[in-house]
Amino acid sequence: TGLCVKPTPSPPKEVQGMWRGIAINTGYVAGEFDISIGNETATLSKDGVQVWEAEVETYANVYLRFKLTSGKHKGMALNAFYQIAAQSFDQVDALTMGFSAYGGDMPKDFNGAMASPNTEYVFLRCHTGSKCKFAQ
Repeated sequence: TGLCVKPTPSPPKEVQGMWRGIAINTGYVAGEFDISIGNETATLSKDGVQVWEAEVETYANVYLRFKLTSGKHKGMALNAFYQIAAQSFDQVDALTMGFSAYGGDMPKDFNGAMASPNTEYVFLRCHTGSKCKFAQ
């Protein structure tokens, strides 16, 4: 995939946690997506049904590789990059993620992630210390 940096096993703390969002790419699949990113694993669910579970590696603190351990594409990898923005009203954090196709190369940028077969998501989570609450 052209990544020259040796991966680390844990994603950065800033992306760890439960995020809820939607796909926004061209030809997106409608529904609510939840991604839970832990210290070593991640799980993506759509409308409450698990799509995949994966081991997570980090490259250069903004690139993630998800090695799928369950789901329809088990054994394949997804490459992703992200950007986080804390909202000015301090209720939620926003995470935009651009994913490759299953087994595909990293999209070059967010515009590339918008084009099929890649996928782009916008996720939100409650900001630490806010009164926001996502029902599980």
